[in-house]
Amino acid sequence: MGTKYVDQTIKIYNAIAEEYAKQAERHAPDKQRRTFLSLLPKKATIVDMGCGSGRETKFFCEHGCSVIGIDLSEKLLAIAKKEAPQATFIKKDIRSITLPNEHVDGIWMCASLLHIKREEAPAVVKRMYAMLRPGGIFFLHLKEGVGDEERIDPSAPGITRHFTLYTKKEVEQLVSNAGFVIVRCFKPKKRKSTHVQWISCFAKKV
Repeated sequence: MGTKYVDQTIKIYNAIAEEYAKQAERHAPDKQRRTFLSLLPKKATIVDMGCGSGRETKFFCEHGCSVIGIDLSEKLLAIAKKEAPQATFIKKDIRSITLPNEHVDGIWMCASLLHIKREEAPAVVKRMYAMLRPGGIFFLHLKEGVGDEERIDPSAPGITRHFTLYTKKEVEQLVSNAGFVIVRCFKPKKRKSTHVQWISCFAKKV
């Protein structure tokens, strides 16, 4: 399991943590997170997988859920802890995280799997399946596109950040191959301020 490309991604997020947190607040997927909650029991235990600055961690806590935030960026986790002090945070790679499945009702994975290389993604999604209790809900949010991208951020000259892009069919296959039953997979309406198309997928462990 390669770590260099992940280390580079974390280095960039640490460099842009404050600005990223402000930007994230402006682009919260409100409909998706409310739908996610509607599919879960009250006071659910949720894992925010790749929680970043804690945007959704805070939201889910405010709605009475018990939340565990997972991320590798120290600076983003520091912000998240201030935003949602009632949550539990763990610095851990989503490719190797394990949690007892009898307690996890939902896993929220928004814009984090896209930083994992394509060949490693199936094992990550299968790991998510293993962590959920039967009937648990998995949410996956990825950028639409074809192939992979390596982007250089102005805040960290010479360091690339990896992005894996997916078609809707590829997302459906990725989730189904892990054992999930798809509840809904769709392309949300694009925001006027961006040309990026996202894919949202809700799935259930049966």
